[in-house]
Amino acid sequence: MTATDLARLAAQSGLSLLYLVGGLILSLLGAVVFSTTIQDILAEDAMQGGVEAFHRRDPETARRLRDLRSDGLPDASVFLAAYEYENAKGDKDKLETAASLFEEALKDQPGRNSAVIGLVSAKLALAETEGVEALKSTAKDMSEVLDQASNPQHPDVIYLKAAIDVLDGKTGEAVEVLSEDPSEAPSLEGQGARWWNLAVAKLIAREDPLPAAARAYNLRRWPVPTAQQRQKDPKVLLSRQADPERLLKLAFRFALCDTTCKPSEPEALAARVEFGRRLVDQAFKGSRDGGRYAPPGKEIGEIYNALGVGLCRVERYSDAMEPFGKALRGASNDALYSMNLALAGSQALPVIQKEGTAEDFKNAKDTTARAYENVARIIGKDNKRLSTLKLAVDNLTTVDYVNDPGEGMAVLRKYQKSYPSEADWNRHMGALLDWAFRLGCMKHYEKALELGHPDAVGIQERLKLWEIKKQQRYEKR
Repeated sequence: MTATDLARLAAQSGLSLLYLVGGLILSLLGAVVFSTTIQDILAEDAMQGGVEAFHRRDPETARRLRDLRSDGLPDASVFLAAYEYENAKGDKDKLETAASLFEEALKDQPGRNSAVIGLVSAKLALAETEGVEALKSTAKDMSEVLDQASNPQHPDVIYLKAAIDVLDGKTGEAVEVLSEDPSEAPSLEGQGARWWNLAVAKLIAREDPLPAAARAYNLRRWPVPTAQQRQKDPKVLLSRQADPERLLKLAFRFALCDTTCKPSEPEALAARVEFGRRLVDQAFKGSRDGGRYAPPGKEIGEIYNALGVGLCRVERYSDAMEPFGKALRGASNDALYSMNLALAGSQALPVIQKEGTAEDFKNAKDTTARAYENVARIIGKDNKRLSTLKLAVDNLTTVDYVNDPGEGMAVLRKYQKSYPSEADWNRHMGALLDWAFRLGCMKHYEKALELGHPDAVGIQERLKLWEIKKQQRYEKR
């Protein structure tokens, strides 16, 4: 992960302000409920129709709210502003309309929380359309607007301030504020914003972001894009709808794979890995096409791969094989996932052979061999990845020693033309024939020595033994 990745993610914290739209409605309803005069009660009845229309997204919603605003009801301005804001989807004209309506409501009722939050959200969303620098610059001005809130201790106000601190580079302060339990229950959307911005702040501070990112993911407003949506329109992965998924994947990679993630003690890493394992097992189990809880197979591969890497870092190689296998199912032509599965299997085999059953060992060995073979198949003709091919073929022949040297020889012959080192190839062929007690190993050993193989001492020792065997055969004749 680069500094650019973190900066880009920090800029996206502005996107999380969409979570606060519902908070506007909750604050608004409080103002309506506390009406005391007959006129206010009548107005409340009129507004109730607007509230219902707002929540139904009725085609008449905008007209209804405009009529109520024309009748002089200040609540209608905030509702109409919230409606314009929620339907803007990046449209600058609608965002500007929403901002002006929120300003109008603030003039009628200075300090009104819902209007303050809405104005700040709309202004930041506008700035976001102009780029990161505009977003950061606007954030400083919006901090002063938030100071006008009549209830500065309301969680949605506090969380929005913390989001601005993230944009302003004050990640330490943001982490501290967002980590504290609120004094009163925030809106659901405010909670989503809290966890989102805490995850972003922790990423920038290089602290474990995974628990916060998982909560933000579960509190998102929309289901993640389905496989069909992604296939129909790849741009959906760059939309707000996919933001929580992208944050979750980044959090998995950083928390479980990045050595700079704090705390860095072995016990802390082991705890993070176990949290990630339990989270994946509980949240994504039985989810085939993603939907509410899990991304589709190919996309979720990044999360499973990160989990596998984390398990390998704490030397749980047998456990790592399962998530690597799941990562590979959605991306069968991915050499990285195949290699990771194969390497984890190579590390796990000695333990499984010692502690598991014969069937467990055979299954693990077959899985490992297939994964190495998959790597070789994918990159066998890629001249830029010959070192990886060498690693895959070398390890595959090692795994096949346990089963049948003939399989190892077949693999070496198959990739002879593209194998990156002729000396290595001959050394391995010699070893495989040697293991099968075949005299033909000598010519390969001799060729490996001629080509300068670094294991010259070992090869010469094997040749001496075979010279003795060869002489013994002649003497018997």
